[in-house]
Amino acid sequence: MVTVNVIRELMKAVVESYREGIAWASQWSEVLDSDGDRHYPACLWSPPTVNLTADENGIITESIGIDIAFVDNHASDRTGEQRDQVYERMQTVAAHVWMRFTERYMQEEAIYQGVNIALRQGGPVTFTAIWDGPESQMTGCRMTVTVTSPAGGDWYIGLLAGFDEASRTPRGYEACVRMLRLPETVTGYREIRYPKMAAAREQAALLAREIGLGDPNKASLVSV
Repeated sequence: MVTVNVIRELMKAVVESYREGIAWASQWSEVLDSDGDRHYPACLWSPPTVNLTADENGIITESIGIDIAFVDNHASDRTGEQRDQVYERMQTVAAHVWMRFTERYMQEEAIYQGVNIALRQGGPVTFTAIWDGPESQMTGCRMTVTVTSPAGGDWYIGLLAGFDEASRTPRGYEACVRMLRLPETVTGYREIRYPKMAAAREQAALLAREIGLGDPNKASLVSV
């Protein structure tokens, strides 16, 4: 399962590998998380948001809202031109970081600490200017974007508890084997794989109802 903390660590790795030497910090509170000795430019990870939605087939999708600020400090008597230059530089950094993140974890297959990274972009990436904070002279760019993570290959795990009983008849055994082999049909690039995932779950639901196992779409609420 791709959690908020997994996405945070993936983004942190991308930021810290950036050639400009961007410092990373998870800053939720101006009081408790601020650091007077922090190196700049910096990337500040803000509190994320998480939503769970189900489509008409009952497939659960987790949507995670990412909110990151890319900032640099400047003199208190900065000019408008200096402000604009800092913003442009930080916006460019933010765009490069996002493109590298998508290349590593959305366009290609990736595994992080045993977790299969299956992410999609859920809407546009928005870059918003920020400047002259109340506590410090910082200017930069706020990047917000939503990524979605379908339940993936874990959706059928909730069915396993009933397989022992259901597989004791020839018809039940055949149905159980067919359900266990359904994930084998979910192949290809991600834009191809997701429709196949939905089709596999629909087929599993039909087979499960035939042998009294219930709907795997209901079981997915537990696995997400």
